[in-house]
Amino acid sequence: MSLADHLAELEPVLSSPIRYSIIAALSSVDSATFKIVRDALQVSQSVLSKHMWALAEAELITVDKVPQGRVVVTILRLTPKGRSTFARHRRALESIAQGFDEN
Repeated sequence: MSLADHLAELEPVLSSPIRYSIIAALSSVDSATFKIVRDALQVSQSVLSKHMWALAEAELITVDKVPQGRVVVTILRLTPKGRSTFARHRRALESIAQGFDEN
């Protein structure tokens, strides 16, 4: 594949390092709370919320509000589309990082 082919495989919504990090964090677990992801990424609630909703709008993650006692906990999950998109995006980045094939 050419460099242009690899570039075409990149998912534009994952060009943000924060969005990429959210997806990467969720790729290794079934789900995670908003608080766990926020603390892992060391970002503010507003920053995580903004990027979380962009990923949800792209159907890469789901966002569920679950009552737990007197509080509502926000649960983030990677969708099947999100999992496959992340895998494709990551493969493309790895191929690009390997450099040009001079053949």
